[in-house]
Amino acid sequence: MVAVKNQEESIECYLRNLLFRIIYGKEEVKNILVVDLNSKDNTKKIVEKLEKEYEQINLINWKECKELMENIKESWKVT
Repeated sequence: MVAVKNQEESIECYLRNLLFRIIYGKEEVKNILVVDLNSKDNTKKIVEKLEKEYEQINLINWKECKELMENIKESWKVT
């Protein structure tokens, strides 16, 4: 998971570097979950473009991330 906010200057290079490491077997990560923390610049648009190019990238906003984390915590509870 990568949390980003207003990173238009560096996010594409960072994600492409990470993708290169995944695609060529240097990392065992299967998916990259990018959580946008309400960026005011073009960060979200850049990640959306990469999301269309690479199936490993998934973009969500911080509210979706919070819900996801709450669901995970719920699933860990022992009944």
